Formats: sequence, C-alpha cells, structure tokens
Amino acid sequence: MYDTSTGSISFGVTNIKNLNLDSLRTAIGYIPQDGYLFSGTIRENIAFSSNTIDDQKIIEAAKKADILDEINNFKDGLDTIIGERGVQLSGGQRQRLAIARTFYKNPTLYIFDDCLSAIDATKEQRILKQLKLESKAKSSIIISHRISTLKDADKIIVLDNGEITESGSHSELLSQKGFYFEMHQIQTNKES
Repeated sequence: MYDTSTGSISFGVTNIKNLNLDSLRTAIGYIPQDGYLFSGTIRENIAFSSNTIDDQKIIEAAKKADILDEINNFKDGLDTIIGERGVQLSGGQRQRLAIARTFYKNPTLYIFDDCLSAIDATKEQRILKQLKLESKAKSSIIISHRISTLKDADKIIVLDNGEITESGSHSELLSQKGFYFEMHQIQTNKES
C-alpha cells in the first residue's frame, strides 16, 4: 500500500518492486479490521476475489471462517442480500465474511489486520486454527491488540509508536516482563 523510504520489502526472495503488481496483489489475502463488503449476496461477497463462483468452495470458506451456520439460518442462505458494507450484519459477521472471502481466495500470504476484534474468543480460536492449517506452506501476518490472538504465533513483534520494542515467542516475551507481559496481565485480569 505504501512504498518504502528506506530498505526494501521482499516476497520470498524477490524485492516486491520487481514483481508485477497484479500478481503480488493476487498472492496476498488482506483483511482489514473493517473488511469491506459490497451490496449483493453473501455468495457474491465471498467469491468476490475470483472470476468463478464455486458453491462448494464458498461453503468450505464460510465453514473455515466459522460463519456457515449463521448463513444457513438466514432465510435466503447464500442468496441473502447484505446491503452496502454489510449493514444488515453484526460486526463479527462482517469480519467473518471478509475472512471467508480470503479463505476462498487461498492466497500465498494472509494478512489479518485486527480483523478478529469483533469476534468472540471461541470463534476467534476456531478461525485461527483454520488459518494455521491453511497457511502451513505459506505465511501469515496477524496484527492485533489481543494477546489471545497472538499467543500461538511463531514470532511476535511488539510495536510502540511505530518502533519495535520487543520480539520473540509468547513465552519469551512473558519472561522479559516488558510491555507485552504487562498487556498480558491486564487482558488476563479482564477475562477473569
């Protein structure tokens, strides 16, 4: 989305400036916190990233995003019109439809940008489990303020005012007793 002012960004071993922009965008599944939905059916919104609509693949993507049961409970199922920006859906349903769209796309790189914030902890963990399965030979970047979302990541990078202040695994960061540890304590106490 932005060009680098110093350094470089590589996709695999290739500098992204040497890649075709369409190919790069096709390889990335990006879900922002407020994933955009279009006025149309649930089916069209999930299959938006593709030129073909495959209902079986849509159902699988919805299942992975933990929203299939809710879709099936809508009177028109996959043919339910959701309105511009998904106005007829809850925040969690909108986020899970955007996640289903990305599972449908099956990209090489998943970027979850705080897109689990309106989803309850149980559904969040089921989605993260699916993401882990989907991205076995791929990469995932998860951006979140919730420790529960990040705790199973291979590497966690803590940012403060745009600067990296800590990095490591969940247990390594807890043992450092820094900002991550403090946030973990606060969030754990809120959940109790």
